[in-house]
Order: sequence, then C-alpha cells, then structure tokens
Amino acid sequence: MKYILSLFAVCFLALSAVGQSKETPKKNSSANSDMVSVSGKTFGSAELDGKIVVLNFWYTSCPPCLKEIPELNKLVEEFRGKDVVFLGLATDNKQKIEKFLKKKPFNYEIIPSATQVMFEFLEPDKNGNLQTAFPTHIVINREGKKILYETGIKGIEAVRKELKFQFQDDRVKPKIFD
Repeated sequence: MKYILSLFAVCFLALSAVGQSKETPKKNSSANSDMVSVSGKTFGSAELDGKIVVLNFWYTSCPPCLKEIPELNKLVEEFRGKDVVFLGLATDNKQKIEKFLKKKPFNYEIIPSATQVMFEFLEPDKNGNLQTAFPTHIVINREGKKILYETGIKGIEAVRKELKFQFQDDRVKPKIFD
C-alpha cells in the first residue's frame, strides 16, 4: 500500500510540473519551504530573491557528478563575492553527504534529500516525460527566470559563460565627468 501511495505521489508531482513555463516564480515553493543545507544554512525567499542561483543536481555515487566537483569548486571561487548562490541539490540523505564531504569537499551549499525540489525545475523531454540526467546544471536569474538548463559535465562551461554574461554589468564603469 505504501508503494502505491508513493508511486501516486511521484506521478502527481510529475504531472503537475508538465506544461509549466520556464518562469520560476520568485515565491516558488522551494524558496518558501526554506531548504536547509548540510552546513545548517537556510535558503528561502529571503536568501534567494534578487540573486542569481546556480543549481547542481547530483548524488554521491554518480561518476560524472564526482568527476566535475573540482571544476565546480573552481567556479565557486571564480565568482566569490558576487551576488550568486551555488546550491547542490542531492538525492542522498544528510548523513551520507556528511560522510562523503569529509573525503571529497564540494563548495556548493549542499541540500540533502532534495529529490522533490528537483521536480520543480525539471523540463519535460519531447514526449512530456520529466526525467533528468545527472549531473544537471540550472541557472536562475535575479528575476526568478530559469535561463540555463544543461545536463552533463558540459554544463560547467555553460554555467561559467552564463555567469560571466550576468555579471558583465558589475564591471567597473568609467566615471563620466560633466
């Protein structure tokens, strides 16, 4: 009976996401539900509104996910001090992630057991199915719109390029004298 209810819940979530626009509302349920990272930081609307948010879907036994962690850490360093939040949405529970991070540091804020949150951001394939490959990279702009959705390790460079574009106005502007 639990299996049937679980299956129904997953199907309901999947169907409710089909046909939704790429616009991610500023007050989306992930922001309202206040995600808590492994480090204890809370991420809700107060922490995410008006910021660029980079999401990475991963899990601890995913070979491509593990391979890209050093490059993702470099990405965090490259954009340190900018108005961007890096969140790693993991399928694993907190205990498994804590054990993993002791051996392999990952500088994103890691949200454990985040499978349900991932459903909010998935894009349907050509047949309307909600599936994702791991890793998946998503960038959400300051207005709450999903502006990048890329799967696989190639997503790192796509994220870097998008962040450079988003922060191009942050460069020092020349003073204009009257």
